[in-house]
Amino acid sequence: MVSRQRARPHPQPGRLVVGIALDLVCKMFALTGLIALGLALGRARSLTDWSDADHSWGLLFLAALAAYILCAAWRSYHGRRTLCSLCRGPVFHVQRSAKSRHATKWPGLGYRTSIVLSLFFTGRYQCMYCGTPFRLKK
Repeated sequence: MVSRQRARPHPQPGRLVVGIALDLVCKMFALTGLIALGLALGRARSLTDWSDADHSWGLLFLAALAAYILCAAWRSYHGRRTLCSLCRGPVFHVQRSAKSRHATKWPGLGYRTSIVLSLFFTGRYQCMYCGTPFRLKK
C-alpha cells in the first residue's frame, strides 16, 4: 500500500501566489506576441512589401516581446528564491538535479507549468525534488 502524506502548509504562501501570477502573465504575453506576429505577417502583401501594411500589429508584437522579456527575467529571479521549506530546492525553477517520482508532473507539460497549474486549480503541489506535498492555505 502507498502511504499518503498529509499536505503541509507552505511557510510563504504569498511567494507562491506571486509565482503563479508571474508565470501566467508571462504565458499571456507570449500568446499575445505570437498572435500579433501571425496577424502582422498575415496582413502584409509579402514579406518584403510592407508599404501599405498596418504597423499596429507589429508594434503590438514588439511591445509583447519586451514585456515578456521583462516578465521572464522577474519570473526567473523570483523562481530561484522561492524555496521548498524541507529540501531548499527552488519551487518554480527547474534544475538538472534528480526529480522525485512523487513530483507534480502533468503529461505533456514541464515541472514548473505543472506546479503552477496545480497550485492555481487545487491549491496544492508536490515538490519536484523531495516529493513533499504542500498546500497554499493553512
